[in-house]
Amino acid sequence: GACRARHDETLEVLRRLADSAQFSVCQPHPDFIRHPAFGEIGATFNLVVMNGTEAALLGNPSDDTREHARCLQEKLGEGTEFVITNGPSRGWAWLRGSWWPFEPPPVKVSCEAGAGDAFTAEFLVQYRLRRQPVRTALAEAMRTAARWISGQPLDNPSSNGYEFGRAGAVNGHSRSWTEMAL
Repeated sequence: GACRARHDETLEVLRRLADSAQFSVCQPHPDFIRHPAFGEIGATFNLVVMNGTEAALLGNPSDDTREHARCLQEKLGEGTEFVITNGPSRGWAWLRGSWWPFEPPPVKVSCEAGAGDAFTAEFLVQYRLRRQPVRTALAEAMRTAARWISGQPLDNPSSNGYEFGRAGAVNGHSRSWTEMAL
């Protein structure tokens, strides 16, 4: 009934969001990852970012993040770029038509809340806005996430006009990073 209709409306909003943006990013909710339409709708975004726990929901019985990355690529197709972070372990990205493994720096964790948002925000600044090479963008995003979860202050990227605060604020405005369009 009503819940199903609302769910269908949400899926349609996601389709329209990706189609209407110049560059669209999806950080999918676990329920969306499990949904049969995830591959179809996820493929309409330019970039999908998730963590290893979320990637494990894709249906691959392996506990290997690289296998989850391959499964995600099958669902999205080779035309959709994605990044899978994996806490203190190796992450995998499919960017510019190639596989990119990346290692997070060792860090003493103070609080993990917001790590994915910090990673994604810095990755977008480096990869999309500053047009840095993939390795540089991933390294800077990992460095920012490590500083975030260890409670260290973040650098102020004022030179590019964007300031990302601990509450997920962009230039002083609260914003959800679940689906962000640039």
